[in-house]
Amino acid sequence: MRMFLTLLVALALAPEASAQVGPERLTGRFDTLVVTLRLRGEQPLGTMENDCVGSVGRRPALVFDYDPGDAPARGIEVRMVSATDTVLAVLVPGERFDSSGGPAACSDDEGGDLNPLLLLESPIAGRYTVLAGPLEAGVVAEAVLTVRAVD
Repeated sequence: MRMFLTLLVALALAPEASAQVGPERLTGRFDTLVVTLRLRGEQPLGTMENDCVGSVGRRPALVFDYDPGDAPARGIEVRMVSATDTVLAVLVPGERFDSSGGPAACSDDEGGDLNPLLLLESPIAGRYTVLAGPLEAGVVAEAVLTVRAVD
């Protein structure tokens, strides 16, 4: 648990400084970001209390700024596809971690075929941090992460 809290404190200070990709920019409806990642399960994502299980790297997979402009999206879809069982979590603007010690928005297999998928409804403008990794600690996974503003 101590290693996990250390990761979240580091993200709260400057997530873009150590992200694999970013900061990128997502604007309005129908904008899309696609990145290829090499993920290593280095530390636990969360606890059973908040349904966030799995492992993530020591730095965020992606940091992006959402600016709805004149055409705000209904939601932001975050999807990852990999041959390895992977997990992802998203910290929304202003969020550091929830009361049980982990991110509030996380996914394991909601995208089908062991792939994670999250839909963040009514997104607000600001900086989002994506944490990602293989379900099992110590495993390395190749993955494609897609972030899409949806109407």
